[in-house]
Amino acid sequence: MAERTVTTTRAPWFRAVSPVNYAERTADSIVDAIAHGALQPGERLIEAEIAAELGVSRLPVREAFKILAAQGILELNMHRGARVSPIADDRIETVRAARTRLEELAFPKAAAAFRADPTGLRALDEIIERMKRAEEHADMDELNRLDIAFHRAVVGAARDPFLVALWDALSLHLRIVFAWEVKALPRPISYAAVHLALRFALAGESDAALVELIGRHIAGKSEIDPAPAKGGATRNRRGKR
Repeated sequence: MAERTVTTTRAPWFRAVSPVNYAERTADSIVDAIAHGALQPGERLIEAEIAAELGVSRLPVREAFKILAAQGILELNMHRGARVSPIADDRIETVRAARTRLEELAFPKAAAAFRADPTGLRALDEIIERMKRAEEHADMDELNRLDIAFHRAVVGAARDPFLVALWDALSLHLRIVFAWEVKALPRPISYAAVHLALRFALAGESDAALVELIGRHIAGKSEIDPAPAKGGATRNRRGKR
């Protein structure tokens, strides 16, 4: 396969990074570029060119490459530098399966925390309101970020540091998978409606129902009833991301 090198035409996916934690923010920018197709699987990355794109030195780029290589998102070769790893269907399925199991464990724990202190649901409500605004502007990038933020907030509410650490380890992969999945959707979805259904389920469903719901949700099987359920919740008959 002929090598491809990164060019200087990929803005806005290479967003300038702030001085705080250069390496992690550089890694985030590279993940965004992969998620949106500005960097393709198999593409070679050159430290100096990435550094010039982001306005940073080569050191944080080198560290970002190591972070992403540890996650399996990049491949490092001593003589050929970094390359975007192939993103095969089996890897996507592995990420989805791992995420499903983690959230099946986390959601009932989070629901118990929300029952003990319903004010914790406010963070989810705020994310859903932001989803509504992003939908009004057809901002898919923001919707993907909010989708991840919603699920991260639920996992965090479970108050299980081990589950949080495992979920966070998947988070960079999820950003890529989410962006790719959206392009393959046969129809538009309402992120706000889907996540509103999850929010009300967290407030009132049994643990068994939550586990079943989140499995269908991640599998992408959502059918949202147009009429609100009892208590004002939109009913999620079959789930969704």
